[in-house]
Amino acid sequence: MTLQNLLYKISEIAIAQDIIHFAAAGTDIYALNALTIKDWPVLFTSPTGSHNVKENTTEFSLTFYYLDRLLEGNSNELDILSVSIEQLKSLLKIVADIEGVVNVNVEYQITNFTETEAFNDRVAGAYTTVMVEVINDTICA
Repeated sequence: MTLQNLLYKISEIAIAQDIIHFAAAGTDIYALNALTIKDWPVLFTSPTGSHNVKENTTEFSLTFYYLDRLLEGNSNELDILSVSIEQLKSLLKIVADIEGVVNVNVEYQITNFTETEAFNDRVAGAYTTVMVEVINDTICA
């Protein structure tokens, strides 16, 4: 499985499970500023760090971001921070069941954040970085 295929499948499955309403992937979370996001919450998946290549598998280092829009006065901030942790935990269990995924590390740290300046909208959420091991695609000559 290629990195691009994995990112596509993660987004597709997350949307199908109603975990999120909009999914994107890329190297820069702040690229979301350029998009018009109408349906919150958002999942952004970013390949980060080093990827470990083995004979039959590759481990991709992926950072998952779960973001939701803050209401006026940030009255839903605590709700978003709580939900974002649970949604990321649920999502990683689903990722482990994707065909071609061999392993998702089961110990990881989730960090909450509130951002009121870097995005077009005021958002809150959480992120985590995990290693996702997949079966290598067959290489054609």
